[in-house]
Amino acid sequence: MYELHFAVPMAGAILCTLNTRHDAAMVSALLKHSAAKVLFVESGLLEVGRAALNNLAGDQTSATALPVLITIAHDGGCINSAYNDYESLITEAPLGFDIRWPLNELDPIALNYTSGTTARPKGVIYSNWGAYLNTIATALTYNITVTPTYLWTVPMFHANGWNLSWGIAMQGGTNVCLRHFTAKVVFDKISQHKVTHMGGAPTVLNMIVNAPSGDRKPLPVMVHIMTGGAARPPNILSGMEELGFIVHQMYGLTETTGPATINTWMPEWDTLPTEERSRLTLPTDWGETPCAFVKLKTNVDATEIEIINYCRDKLPHYMAPKAVVFADLPKTSTGKTQKFILRQKARAMGSLVKT
Repeated sequence: MYELHFAVPMAGAILCTLNTRHDAAMVSALLKHSAAKVLFVESGLLEVGRAALNNLAGDQTSATALPVLITIAHDGGCINSAYNDYESLITEAPLGFDIRWPLNELDPIALNYTSGTTARPKGVIYSNWGAYLNTIATALTYNITVTPTYLWTVPMFHANGWNLSWGIAMQGGTNVCLRHFTAKVVFDKISQHKVTHMGGAPTVLNMIVNAPSGDRKPLPVMVHIMTGGAARPPNILSGMEELGFIVHQMYGLTETTGPATINTWMPEWDTLPTEERSRLTLPTDWGETPCAFVKLKTNVDATEIEIINYCRDKLPHYMAPKAVVFADLPKTSTGKTQKFILRQKARAMGSLVKT
């Protein structure tokens, strides 16, 4: 996928990266909506890709031809199949290829679909100019200096990896790519490759902070980590700092070409208590009463009043929940909590009576 971030635009085409967790029904719907002409499918997802094409073939409302299927092997080799193979395609390609530059800086470079946090995925068109500007802005804002080593835990299908698929190349960096990751893998790769930068949703930070001691390794260098998607709890901030990470909280949307806003860190904040530093970087929802939805760990018990009292001890009182609901948390295909479902549940609970 990293190669295709460069190859597809250089061929004069538009890149459309799909979530690897989508099922065949969703893939076929997005292929139809995007009017895709070529579908690259990694061998581990070949069955999903074939099922999606079968869905398209049986769709009487689709007037477009089926996209050409090109397979990509797990190990970078070739797949013996009836389909076109990625490595063979590259090997047989003519060497005298001329880059097809965009005719206009506003021509599209990518079509990205949102993760569907509040509804079905929406298609967002990125222009060459917009992607270029935000790539530079992301590198500057998060102190991505020359020759960084970047660990990929942010999927490249998520707003082009927050523009860093292009940004790391721009800075002459090294990419450490993972198929799947755990806290142990993250610590191992940081230690092995001397990772300087990485990104991740708050769930990734939570996984790192709560990693068993046996899975942890000392950081060989200071690691800058970008996080977004939801506000991080204060204990996660302090836990990451204790491990040696520098956390950058960013805000953005797929619709804003990824990262768009950052709360710039002020030097005078360095000496403040952890809770106060966290408060200064968090967005604060005004006029609403917090309601906590809690999923307890296995073999752990807690009561509503214990949760509320704990939060009041650790947080500013306006941030402490007034109600607690113990339940499984609904997730999107990218692992983000579906907050709109939780809001609906909270709204159905009605207003709290002030006592």
